[in-house]
Amino acid sequence: SYSAENKFLGRHLTFKVENATGDLGAGSNIPVRSLTLNFEKNLKLVHNSGTVEPEDILNQGFRVTGEVVLDYENRTYADLMNNGTYKAVRVKLVNAGVTIGVSTNPSFLIDLSRVDVESWEPDRANDDIASQTFQFVGLHDITNNNVINNCQLVSERDGTNYA
Repeated sequence: SYSAENKFLGRHLTFKVENATGDLGAGSNIPVRSLTLNFEKNLKLVHNSGTVEPEDILNQGFRVTGEVVLDYENRTYADLMNNGTYKAVRVKLVNAGVTIGVSTNPSFLIDLSRVDVESWEPDRANDDIASQTFQFVGLHDITNNNVINNCQLVSERDGTNYA
């Protein structure tokens, strides 16, 4: 037998940018064309003589980055980059078309406490809707003492919430 592969799609995405993590719940969804998240563990292999296998694998600086493409409506993200303003970001995916158990839906949520917009680029192609792309990086937030303030995964396998 084959099990269903219930994937997250673009229509399941909610993207929010607010001043602080406490404001993310009530924040407005920002419609995006695409979103890419990258998690870099920056692993270091520790090699010793006499073996081809590493003696240890160590985590170095953990890094969360992302790229967002959305319609060009204003210069908000360019201003965030130019002013050096930090924001909190929420990425949430909920597949409401699938039910796990009685009433749970597969979902993924990540809140980044302090995000810096590193680059911003408008795209004004001829005969196309203007868009903008910005890249961001999650930074350590001194107030919350973290990079990721909240991370939850509700899997379709057993309906368990992994926080």
